Amino acid sequence: MKQFSCPTNAIQVPMKTSSKKVKVIDIQGNPLEGVHVISEVSNFATITNALGTAMVQYQGGENIMFSHLGKETKVVPVNQITSDIILEDSIEALDDVIIISKPKPKTSSMWLWGLLVVGGILVMRNSQNQPKKVNL
Repeated sequence: MKQFSCPTNAIQVPMKTSSKKVKVIDIQGNPLEGVHVISEVSNFATITNALGTAMVQYQGGENIMFSHLGKETKVVPVNQITSDIILEDSIEALDDVIIISKPKPKTSSMWLWGLLVVGGILVMRNSQNQPKKVNL
């Protein structure tokens, strides 16, 4: 009799995908547009619209991450999303920026001096070629 073995990772049963409508607001109650809504297990991602709402897809009891520039990132279990998600302001200070520029070479005014010298030579040549007045 032959026996066959089956590796444990060979059979994968797809998990059921569900969806839920979420609304994201700030602490004043204003809807937040452009919030990144990401389900951590299924890697589904979307962005909230102008009304702060989005439809998120998830599998099972995974966590949903809400991220927005200038706001604290919030991770909420999908089964705890029953009302509006409130994102608080995030105050992050950036390091100081120092801008250093190299000094400009002094050749930028050299063309002006060259123009003056050439112009002076041309004026001198023209004044030497003019006929001289002779009194009789």
